[in-house]
Amino acid sequence: MQPSRRRLLKQMLFVSIGSSLIPSCLLLPQNSGISLKYIQITIDQEMLLASLANTLIPSGDSPGANETNADLFVWKILDDCTTEKDQKIFLKGLNEFGKIAQTQMGQFFTNATLEERSHFLQMVIDQKVKAPILLDFFQNAKRRIIQAHTGSAYFMTNIQVYEQIPARFHGSVPIKS
Repeated sequence: MQPSRRRLLKQMLFVSIGSSLIPSCLLLPQNSGISLKYIQITIDQEMLLASLANTLIPSGDSPGANETNADLFVWKILDDCTTEKDQKIFLKGLNEFGKIAQTQMGQFFTNATLEERSHFLQMVIDQKVKAPILLDFFQNAKRRIIQAHTGSAYFMTNIQVYEQIPARFHGSVPIKS
């Protein structure tokens, strides 16, 4: 008995759909982070910067750096507003930061508790960890993370209320002597 043309086409359709879905079902590790124009970052680098941001500005009564997407802001600023040389220096510093943190703490920085990460950062600030690029990277990353958090919508509307220029007009204010 010969199969019909309709049955053959149906089977060909199922085979082609199945073969296109198999690679996505294998769950192979993907090592590419967020997509940026000029720099390529890995998921490990993305998670490391997010952990650093969360350590500097943790969540509490108010949203921390991760809730305000400070790490994504840092990546975007790094991609759009810095030179290629500064991008390479930042990424080299981030990689060194991860390696040194792993040797000092005995585990990855992202896997450590908040207290262990804070203790490591205090060691970096006190310069107990000897690496010239480490302190420069940390100060640069800290500055950008704080800039991102203080420029977030939550911070500008709830903590430091921002009024667009021109602000309120107070025309009749008595002068105190």
